[in-house]
Amino acid sequence: MFNRARYQFGSFRQKKRSKGPNVWEFRYYEMIDGVRKRQHMTLGTIVQFPTESAARKAAEARLLKLNSEAPTIAVPRFGAIIDRFMAEE
Repeated sequence: MFNRARYQFGSFRQKKRSKGPNVWEFRYYEMIDGVRKRQHMTLGTIVQFPTESAARKAAEARLLKLNSEAPTIAVPRFGAIIDRFMAEE
């Protein structure tokens, strides 16, 4: 059996902080040394991104990199492509 490339969208959740407003956490899987590991990154506060869709737009550049080998299902926003370029170059 072979492993096929899968397009992942990740998941988002609000995480409580001891001080200040809640933050959005972006959770995804990444292959590290041939092992699938759950990773996460903090995107920003709920003040910066009041809705999940706003947080998802902020994470699009990371999703492009995660899914660079997977077949494309969704067409990315132009801003996400620019964000990825700025982060890598």
